Amino acid sequence: MHLCTVAAAGQLAHASVLVESFWEHHPGAAVTILLLDEGTVPAGVDVLRVADLGIDDHLLDRMSTAYTADELRCALKTWLLDRLLDDGADVVFLEPETWVLQPLTDLPALLEAGIVLAPRLTAPLPQDGKRPTEQELLLWGTIDPGFVALRPGAAARDFVSWWQQRMATDCFDEPRSGFFLDGRMLDHAVHAFPVHVHRDPGWDLVWWNMPTRPLQRAADGTPTVEGRPLAFVRFPGYAPEAPYLISAEQPEPARLRLSEHAVLRALTKEYADRLRLAGHPPEATDSAPVSVRDGVELTAEVRRHVRHEFVAQARGGGTGLMTGTEGSLDLLAWLMTAEREDDQFGLGRLLTPVYLRRPDLQQYYPQVWSGNIADFLDWCEMHGAEEHIPVAVARAIRDRLTSSTTTPGYLEVRDDDRTEARRRRTHGVEVTGFLRAELGLGGSARLAAEGLREAGVPVSTTTYTRTSSRQGTPWRDWKPAEGERHDTLLICTNADMTPTLLADAGDEYLRGRYRIALWFWELDDFPDQFRPALDMVDEIWASSDFNRQVLSAATDKPVVTIPHPVHAPARPTRMLAEFADDVYTFLFVFDFFSVLERKNPLALVEAFARAFPTPGEARLVIKSINAAMRPVERERLAYVVADRPDIVLIERYLSREELDALMWRADCYVSLHRSEGFGQTIAEMMAIGRPAIATAYSGNLDFMTPENSRLVDYTLVPVPPGCDPYPETSSWAEPDIDQAARAMRELKDDPELGRQLGERAASTIAEGFTTATQGQVAAARLQELWDMQDARRQARRERKQRKAAAQQLKVEAESPSGGDGGPWWRRGRD
Repeated sequence: MHLCTVAAAGQLAHASVLVESFWEHHPGAAVTILLLDEGTVPAGVDVLRVADLGIDDHLLDRMSTAYTADELRCALKTWLLDRLLDDGADVVFLEPETWVLQPLTDLPALLEAGIVLAPRLTAPLPQDGKRPTEQELLLWGTIDPGFVALRPGAAARDFVSWWQQRMATDCFDEPRSGFFLDGRMLDHAVHAFPVHVHRDPGWDLVWWNMPTRPLQRAADGTPTVEGRPLAFVRFPGYAPEAPYLISAEQPEPARLRLSEHAVLRALTKEYADRLRLAGHPPEATDSAPVSVRDGVELTAEVRRHVRHEFVAQARGGGTGLMTGTEGSLDLLAWLMTAEREDDQFGLGRLLTPVYLRRPDLQQYYPQVWSGNIADFLDWCEMHGAEEHIPVAVARAIRDRLTSSTTTPGYLEVRDDDRTEARRRRTHGVEVTGFLRAELGLGGSARLAAEGLREAGVPVSTTTYTRTSSRQGTPWRDWKPAEGERHDTLLICTNADMTPTLLADAGDEYLRGRYRIALWFWELDDFPDQFRPALDMVDEIWASSDFNRQVLSAATDKPVVTIPHPVHAPARPTRMLAEFADDVYTFLFVFDFFSVLERKNPLALVEAFARAFPTPGEARLVIKSINAAMRPVERERLAYVVADRPDIVLIERYLSREELDALMWRADCYVSLHRSEGFGQTIAEMMAIGRPAIATAYSGNLDFMTPENSRLVDYTLVPVPPGCDPYPETSSWAEPDIDQAARAMRELKDDPELGRQLGERAASTIAEGFTTATQGQVAAARLQELWDMQDARRQARRERKQRKAAAQQLKVEAESPSGGDGGPWWRRGRD
């Protein structure tokens, strides 16, 4: 039996695990790896290079231009099989991400048919709304190309020749167009060739069929599927760096979660250990077959066009790209040509579809329809990378050109411009924000409105609805007097959404109004991408001194600290049924939209596990929202708590009453955040007398002290990649997990200490962080602004009056008097 696989640089560790595990059960078997990049393979493995396969140079050139690295790897599989059939032994192809756990003892008998393949599924998938669906798997092909076994002979030769011919042009990843790498064609093979489709559930276990093939352990610990030994399992898309994901390829909403399958979770951990021993992570990454041709970067979009051209050529059509004959076009010239004769734009086959599929581009550049494409080409050169547009194409079209010669109503009380223009501006504040949204910014907007009204400030509100968070908070907007509009606008969205809100509002709505932004920012510097918002407001209110210092460094406009009011959870009439016991309970509440790395619940889980290594001593409840919108981050958290029954995840929305009841039930609040703009939920728990443990960094230090809390030391570290919108140039805190664990153990073991800290905490919040406090400070600042505005208006009126009086005197002096038409100094003279 001769094993073979195809591996790029990033798959060498996987290939090593495959080979070593195969040799464990088939010692001495021949193994060949088609190696696409430089790298080391296990001793005893035969290595082939692409040049050894005998592919025609012109064909290989076209394939390298059309295919991505993964597409080319799949296509070359057929040339590898063709080469090895010459050796006379049975050939088995397995993808490099395969782990062999049992000998393939049945295979020689199965190969009497000449060809053995395996189905993607051996049982129906549930109709549960999860993915992949059966319809998607049909688009991928019902046969899995990750396992192919062949016995040399006419049947295998004919099959490989047929498959190879199609892989020369059709091996690309567009399932909805009828192409899915090397697999879709195998649906035809099972009918056209003598194929045995092996349905053993223990063969070819992959993430898409795992939900229908539950793993178990036999008495001796052997993994089994439906009572059959697990022969081999494949882990495409699995990486030890993200052990909580069975595959990065699994689409959302995913059906398979490692956090829900203990045996599979243990199996992936063992596989990850084997990968690390084999040298994972790799030093080199996979190289693209060709990255630039004819001065054009081969982006995914360019390759897609090239692939379809080559398919058309294979079917007797095409438009002359790289044919190698007279009249052949190079890639740049071909991309500049029109795909259809009636193309009225002059943008060519690459840029025309980009324009037509983007309504926003059509709105910003409507002149393209009349043939004026210069401004659109500017956009392509500046921002086209997001659309996989090579700059060379846009520049070439510009050179050729030179040489040749409505917004939805997200603001709920927005008037039309004519009505708005008639409104009189009066002193008062219109609070605009996510007033019905169940998220922190929504709560801040509501508290700001209530605090201002409590302080006697005239207040109106406008609900803004452009948010994906649930909007279930009861709220009815407050209207100003008929025919009026308050002259000060308090914008309660963060800097990232402020330009969008103001654009939705329109110029007439904003005319003559002083714009104050209530912004939260959690890091130690303000990012460049949000700085344009600074030019759109007149003043910024910060909820903490930390916020004020950061924002003041970014602008010369006024930045004022306005104490953030804290909602004190109402004492519940009944407690939550699931926590109706006396187990000491720690609580943390967060929003997945607020960036998992910043909120840092994984560190909290680790601290809890260190404080209470044996489940049952205490409980940790992590309450979140928007988990469904961040499924990968959600699974990352679920994975680390999967083996801890004393850690409870609540991922549903709770009403305000339910959340209040949860807070009253908890004994201690813990936030090991890396940075906070304010720390609203920490303060809410402190308001009802609960002790709090938190990182001694950022906005929460306005109300947390060593006397009323347990503060956790930290080290400032750079923000890692992938934490948008937070830039890597910023820093945040890495809390001391051991210190946090000691604090959790201390408060659990000493209820009296917790009671004392809670009393001091409640006193701190009551004295300085109520709606009354915020309202008074804000009202004083507003009165100061309005006094200055009134003084300026009065000064302008007086200047106008003086100017008018002087003009009147001049008119009177120059006007005729008593028939004398001369100036006053000549009147009455002879």
